[in-house]
Amino acid sequence: MNEGCAWLFSGAFATAVIGCGMPSSGDTQGSATAAAASASSPLVATATAATPAPAKPLDVGARKKELKCSPEATEGPCGVLAAFDDCTAWTGQTSGGDGRWIGIGYDRYEGEMKEEVTLVRALRVPLDEVGPGQIGAKLSLSRIPETKPDLVREGKRAAQALFRGDVPKPQNPALQYVNARKDWSAQFATTAEKHQVVSADGSYFCNRADQRLLVFRPSAASGGQPGDGLYAVLRPTKW
Repeated sequence: MNEGCAWLFSGAFATAVIGCGMPSSGDTQGSATAAAASASSPLVATATAATPAPAKPLDVGARKKELKCSPEATEGPCGVLAAFDDCTAWTGQTSGGDGRWIGIGYDRYEGEMKEEVTLVRALRVPLDEVGPGQIGAKLSLSRIPETKPDLVREGKRAAQALFRGDVPKPQNPALQYVNARKDWSAQFATTAEKHQVVSADGSYFCNRADQRLLVFRPSAASGGQPGDGLYAVLRPTKW
């Protein structure tokens, strides 16, 4: 201890030692130990573990068994599942921040299937709203209502043109409908293994290199049969 600080000893021992005393070799070792402990503190560990592991992907093999798909299937629900094994990384981001897709969906319930015009929207959200493991867009999955049969017919026509690689007429009413629509039910989505994305309602999305977007949404209805749900393939209409 420094003698010049001895007068503080009786009233402020800690101040005298910290402010005036030279650290001993033992003190130096203690400081190093404290620093090492700080580096491995729970706070650091929590920050490292903040990003969760990717969600489990759609079990394509199990769905194929439920539908009794043949290995050669390329159409319908089995065709959608066949393409689900080759997804590319997807964040839902588009150049305009508000992407829209249109396509054909196969809604299966109790073994019976109805064809519909399926719609998807991916809306960019601020980064401070995105949670760990989530993509930077809210996803919406919808369809053209059956109560609009003329629009459904035009939607199928536009989708088939896009599947062929053609450009549908801009005046197509279904394209105008999907691109102008504002009433969407949006949900956050998280990344899953195999480059899949799964939304909060359990819908799975698979983006393909050829810009096809595949969707599987399990049936929310009670009862039903294994394999019930919506299987869809879509193409972008607004990027």
